Amino acid sequence: MEEYTSAQEPQATVLEAPVNVQNDSFEPSGKSFFSSRIFIVIIALIALTLGSLGTYFFLNSKDKTETEPITTMQTTTTTPTTTITDKTVDWKTYKSSTFGYELKIPPAVEINEVKDDQYNRITYFKDEGLQFEVMLRKNPGSITLDNYYYMDHPVARKTTLADIPANIYELVNAGDGPSNIEPSITMVTEKDSELYHISFYGDTKLSDIENKILSTFKFTE
Repeated sequence: MEEYTSAQEPQATVLEAPVNVQNDSFEPSGKSFFSSRIFIVIIALIALTLGSLGTYFFLNSKDKTETEPITTMQTTTTTPTTTITDKTVDWKTYKSSTFGYELKIPPAVEINEVKDDQYNRITYFKDEGLQFEVMLRKNPGSITLDNYYYMDHPVARKTTLADIPANIYELVNAGDGPSNIEPSITMVTEKDSELYHISFYGDTKLSDIENKILSTFKFTE
């Protein structure tokens, strides 16, 4: 038996050249990397500072707006005061305890006469430019101010005297009434069954002084 043995050829050895494997990631140098970090830190500090300042000014302005008081303009209106002067402050006071009244009269006015009898109860006041009287008549009970005629004259108008109702009578002509008297104006009121007559002679209109005299008239207890 024949055996055949093939001669083995010598194998050639192949030498592979070394392969340089490069890393895809880039590794910067130390100096460049340090500079980049400083730049980032500076930017962050600037941003933080600007944010802090913005927040401070925002909150400060908000607090100021909320706490600042609102000023309201107020208009003050001054009302002038009126001083009332008592023009009778230097007048004399006449008081009659017998007839139950008092009043003020100008300094120049004098008590001319007083009558108190069964026919007349009257006080006469007089000066150069003023003449008047206060007369009392007993009311029998049937007379009221509504039906009372003075010197046959009806009531000219109604008023008040010493805060109670009163009548005003005007005697225009010197020949009016049963007696020949001068023009006059008379105010009549009733108090405690007495008819009080205050008559001013010379005119049928009350002067300023006569009105002031009437304003001071009052009854006494």
